[in-house]
Amino acid sequence: AYDRHILLSGNDLCYAWSLEEAAGTVDETGHIVPAAASGTGMLTVAAGETAVSIPITVWSGVPFRDVPRSHPFFDAVRYVYDNGIFKGIADDVFEPETVMNRAMLVTVLWRLEGEPAAAAPAGFADVAPGEWYADAVAWAAENGIVTGYPDGTFAPDKALSREQLATIFYRYSKWLGLDVTPRANLSAFPDAGKVSDYATDAVCWAVKVGLINGVGGSGAVPYLSPGGTATRAQTATIIMRFMQGRADAVPRKSPIRNLAEPNIDEGWGDLGGN
Repeated sequence: AYDRHILLSGNDLCYAWSLEEAAGTVDETGHIVPAAASGTGMLTVAAGETAVSIPITVWSGVPFRDVPRSHPFFDAVRYVYDNGIFKGIADDVFEPETVMNRAMLVTVLWRLEGEPAAAAPAGFADVAPGEWYADAVAWAAENGIVTGYPDGTFAPDKALSREQLATIFYRYSKWLGLDVTPRANLSAFPDAGKVSDYATDAVCWAVKVGLINGVGGSGAVPYLSPGGTATRAQTATIIMRFMQGRADAVPRKSPIRNLAEPNIDEGWGDLGGN
């Protein structure tokens, strides 16, 4: 057990807090620190000759003040943070509602692969060596995961559209050697005709495997919204689902293995969109 003795102002009693090591410890500030992702044990509070013990379960959290435990995407943010897939915008800020840009997603996939070095710089006019995303873009371009725009740019700061996200995941899955042949019929989506030609196969695949279920339109009609965007929190959920939703979807080339199964089974459509 780990004891913390606290002398309350105006009280002659010394309160001793004892926590079983299976649950965690109490740090110098009096805060409980979980032993692992979670832990269960007895918390005992003693004052004088009186002691009370209660069973508690301690859950780990994330260091981001803008992602409290009550946040709808807390589990996804904790997953990507604990596994080094996402980092915060600052030490204590995640910015879950910030729209994901192209550089962010490519960097996430690069981290999943252990941050491998590319043989040469990316070659895009707007990706300067030394930028935080330069190595990731070079790796993704080298492996055909991204191709950039016809004018020779990558547009790293441009908001990532839903069809672009589907395309990058499609190419990434193909590079991993996963089966990307399944296709869905998009005729049920009123805006299916808005999907760009380059993204058609990717979106059909993403719908078939459950990465995209559409977003709410008028009434109960789902829309693909291919030009819509996804936030950092929404993308964290998609990545968590991609990594854990199916046993065969865990990348063979990725160093990440045996991650805890999330209790999330919603489709991308439930994540909203513009």
